[in-house]
Amino acid sequence: MTHSLEVAQISRTIARALRLNEDLVEAIALGHDVGHTPFGHAGESAMAELTGHFAHNEQSLRVVEFLERSGSGLNLTFEVKDGILNHTGAHLPKTLEGRIVRIADRIAYLCHDYDDSLRAGLLQKGDLPKAVYQNFGTDTSHMITSMVSDIICSSERKTDIVLSHNVKAIMDEFRQFMFQHIYHSDALSHERRQAVFVLCELHHYFIAHFDELPQEFIGREARWGKEQTVTDYVAGLTDSYAVKLFSDIFMPPVWSMAR
Repeated sequence: MTHSLEVAQISRTIARALRLNEDLVEAIALGHDVGHTPFGHAGESAMAELTGHFAHNEQSLRVVEFLERSGSGLNLTFEVKDGILNHTGAHLPKTLEGRIVRIADRIAYLCHDYDDSLRAGLLQKGDLPKAVYQNFGTDTSHMITSMVSDIICSSERKTDIVLSHNVKAIMDEFRQFMFQHIYHSDALSHERRQAVFVLCELHHYFIAHFDELPQEFIGREARWGKEQTVTDYVAGLTDSYAVKLFSDIFMPPVWSMAR
């Protein structure tokens, strides 16, 4: 939720400056990740491996269109649903507001993950590529301001939402740096394996013990089938609840040896 709020704030700032629909960008931003799995993209990869195909943007659309309000959905406009579906992937959103959220999402996760990496000691500010710190600085708020300002200046006289060529190249370099040093790093490989293991085991367990799902999910089997229902349940867990559920199911209780 923190990430979605950050995306919404960045998106509203850009939309306001460009005199676009602030409410639309906020609706898209708040809904864009509601279908994301526990454990981020590691969890998404696990669900894709389990089911043959899983994409969090498609699951987000599924949540708002079919799963919320006991299956009746949220009755959102086409523009909101299009922005949610196409905030990532090969196809661009059809509205400028959706395209704002698409760029704001990348800005937010890069800067947030960079800040988290500093706090965890996985990175030092001096590790950043020269072009990044010279143009964006090393403070996350300054980074966000630099990229947002460039989007506003580059887009105000165009019919699209764009970054300048120079800033886009630097942002791409920043993203490549984060993939190399954080997202695909050996330091996080153990956590990724743990995340995949937890979700796979939970998915297998509830396929075999379907009647142990919450009653609201059991009632969905007739419409969606067992596997899709289990996928919806597991994909909708939070990180902490997925770990707790795994522990409750698979970890033996601590036996007291007191007499």
